[in-house]
This record gives sequence, structure tokens and C-alpha cells, in this order.
Amino acid sequence: DGEVLTFQIPTQEYTLGTYSIELTGFSSGEPVNNDERFLFVNANSVLQEQEFELLETHPHNPNNFTQGYEFFEDKLYESTGNPRQTNATLVAEINLETGTSRREVKQPNPIFGEGLTIIGSKIYQASWQDEKCFVYDLESLNILDTLNYQGEGWGLCNDGKNIIMSNGTNKLTFRDPKHFELLKTIEVHSDRGPVTNLNELEYVNGRIYANVWMSEQRFQHDSRMNLTKIVVINPETGAVESFIDIQDILRKASATNVPNGIAYRKKTNTFWLTGKYWNQVYEISLNAKNI
Repeated sequence: DGEVLTFQIPTQEYTLGTYSIELTGFSSGEPVNNDERFLFVNANSVLQEQEFELLETHPHNPNNFTQGYEFFEDKLYESTGNPRQTNATLVAEINLETGTSRREVKQPNPIFGEGLTIIGSKIYQASWQDEKCFVYDLESLNILDTLNYQGEGWGLCNDGKNIIMSNGTNKLTFRDPKHFELLKTIEVHSDRGPVTNLNELEYVNGRIYANVWMSEQRFQHDSRMNLTKIVVINPETGAVESFIDIQDILRKASATNVPNGIAYRKKTNTFWLTGKYWNQVYEISLNAKNI
């Protein structure tokens, strides 16, 4: 009879994420049609932009396809990928003055290295499609263990207890460092939808900072989110609370490859930013109120 039926779904208690709603129409007690829709439960606060000051630049090895970047006890560590199948996957301690390796260890072809993070005396390095996390001794860089997981590995960081991993989607997984067991998964949403293509990660003062990979390669629901942005994520809820626009840094870098490297240096309260095959690192300071 043309009657329009409406209903409401109270989402206040829902976690951020994508939910499926299935609607079935009945006539005389029999199902006559079926429809499925998807519901996004997004962050409920408007996204804020964080301002920063560019302090200085430092050299970066232009041969490094940077995948992971992290300070630990004021020493800088970097992990790289292997896009040209040239045994380029490595983990290295980096000389701050030259950007070159003080010491390094490589993985054989065809291993494609991804992000790294350090907990205690161990370095963890993810791999892209090999479904392996390599565990190194911090002092010797000797391999201690190889841990397995399912799916792709992209970025790594840690909250002091758990390893947090991205896989190029809008999902972040929290894992036990001992066995790499999956503990929980959060979905990352802004106020406009899922934020996908999450790549290199850094955990700073209770928030996750993430590079965003090329949105033209994978659909991005929030059109503001692209490779010129670093997003700041609440690890409890998955909400993107703010972002840093590094468009000016990309112009200065004159880089033909993407930004991918966020290292927070506690000693100076600054962030070191770089990218794949970049020849510079850009040291920035965020507004004090933001960190």
C-alpha cells in the first residue's frame, strides 16, 4: 500500500566498525525479498588538524625502502622492504649523523620486510606476504625466533606490552610478543568513515600515529585521508582524533616515493619523518598541547 516503514538503530554502545544489516520482506507470512546494507559506526568527534614546526633535516639512506622507523633508548632503528628482489630486506641501527647503517642484518630473497618495533631486548620485524615476524636480539642482531601470523603485515609499533600491527586496511591487531597470538582487533574510523591504507606506525603517549598509503590504490571512504596525512588514533576506540598534514614536507622532499617512517625521539620530544628511498629525514615538533 506504499507505506514507508522506518526504524532506528541505537549505536551508542557499538564499537567503531562496519556492521551488516539484513532486511527481509514478508507477504502472508512468507519471505518475498531480501536486502543487505552496511552500517558504519564512525567516530563522533570532528577531526582536528595538528600544527607542527619543521626544525631541521637529517640525511637518510636513499637506498632504503623504509618500512619501519623507531627510536629506542635514543638509538634509531630502521627496517626496509625488498621491491626489486635484491636482498634489500634488512634491520639496521642508524647513524644519526650520516643516515647510514652502524650495523645491520639482512634477510634473503624473496623475504619482503615491513615494519619494526622494539620491546625490551628484542626487535620485531614484520614481513609483507610471508606471514612471518622475525625476532632479533637487540645487541647482536642475531635471529632469535620466527613467529607466524595470517595475512599481510605492514606497520608495527607497541604500547609497552602488546605489539600493534597494520595490514593496509582500516584494522589494527594487538598481539602478544611471545607467540604473536592475536589478542584483539580494532577498526579505525574518522567522523566520515573507515580510514584504510594504514601503514607505518608509532605509539606515542597513548596514541598511535600512522602513515596513510596511496588512497588511489585502495578505496578510501574519507577523502581527506591520503599519503600527505599522518593520522592520530585512539588505541582504545579506533577513533581518528586528529591528523598532521605533511604536504609541505613532501614538496621539500621532491620525492618520487611515498612517506613511510615516523620515529618519536623522546630525548628531544620531536618526530623524525622520512619515506621510501628518501634522502632526507625531517625533524618536526608538534604543538605541546597536542602531545
